[in-house]
Amino acid sequence: MLEKGKITYRQLIQIMFISRVIIFITYFPAINSPPENQDIWLSEVLSYPIILLFSIPVYLLWKKFPNQTIIQYSQTILGRAGKIIGIVYVWFFMHLCALTLCQFCGFLTTAIMPETPLLFFAISLVLFTAYAVRKGIEVMGRMSEIIAPVIIIAALTIVVFLIKDMKLENLTPVMESGFFPVLHGAFTTSSRTFKYNFHIAIDYAYRVLE
Repeated sequence: MLEKGKITYRQLIQIMFISRVIIFITYFPAINSPPENQDIWLSEVLSYPIILLFSIPVYLLWKKFPNQTIIQYSQTILGRAGKIIGIVYVWFFMHLCALTLCQFCGFLTTAIMPETPLLFFAISLVLFTAYAVRKGIEVMGRMSEIIAPVIIIAALTIVVFLIKDMKLENLTPVMESGFFPVLHGAFTTSSRTFKYNFHIAIDYAYRVLE
């Protein structure tokens, strides 16, 4: 059954914005994706339209089966074989949640509170997210209206205070190795949304074409 809660388009955009910004802030310092030079910011920007492109099949399936979940319309399309899709889908998100929890807790204990046990953050985050899921998507949407402006104001404040220390010449030369490594980095970055199998395929294709 689909959840009966509804959110506005603005709330949906804010939820997506928060999720992407948090991931960007958490993992950007450790990024070693192609092109592995000052052009990596171009790859990050270019990854957003690629993610939207990858989302088109999901959108088309939703339009065709608006009252069914992905597990339900997988069985509508494939019959009993669709149950395998459902199992894989559930396992994927369990696996992804475990990885994300571990990585984010590692970030908190390394960069923010190194003397705090990782288990404390793990338990706190699990309880907090479980509570949010229990309350439903509408509560998340309303919270996004509070959190998103705070993140935007904080980011703008940091940028304003750091303007005097910025050295834009560090971003040059732009596309030093050409456009293809930047595109490769964009596919690699966007593939994190679809995790590691697609990442490996893109990396292999790049090496073959190179």
